[in-house]
Amino acid sequence: SEGEDFTMEISCKDCSIGIVDQQGFDPTEPTGDYDLDMKDVFSRSVLISLLRIYMVGKGEFNKLKNDPGGRNALYDGKPYRITLPTVTFLEKSGKYKTIINPDESDWTVPDHGVLAFSFTSTRTRDEVDDALDIHSYDRLVDSFTDKESVHGQRKEAIDV
Repeated sequence: SEGEDFTMEISCKDCSIGIVDQQGFDPTEPTGDYDLDMKDVFSRSVLISLLRIYMVGKGEFNKLKNDPGGRNALYDGKPYRITLPTVTFLEKSGKYKTIINPDESDWTVPDHGVLAFSFTSTRTRDEVDDALDIHSYDRLVDSFTDKESVHGQRKEAIDV
């Protein structure tokens, strides 16, 4: 009835969610300081994920303080610039335009050493909220508004 407190339990059992480690990388919340061991496959995949976010203009590698060269990382303790290759093409307007090359096979990332840097997400709050598609959101809301729920009874995970 109205005004009663209730407890809701949500289970992610068998829903294909796993944790790699307790400080795992979350691409929806990429802002942070990173120290990546580049011989580690997971570390290289984190860097590639951040490069993808950077490529679409939703994040940036922060410049090192007091570095006149504008570099944005330390590689084995020395200033280093994380960059992506670019391509230039002629637009219909007759002007040249240079963009980051989206072909990941042309990207190079170190395969050894330690890469340390700071990354900031530039996504807006609305963009972060849109990470759950509308169909999944509607299913989730429907599961919470189920009028037949019984106090103290476990609610099974929904299939989104």
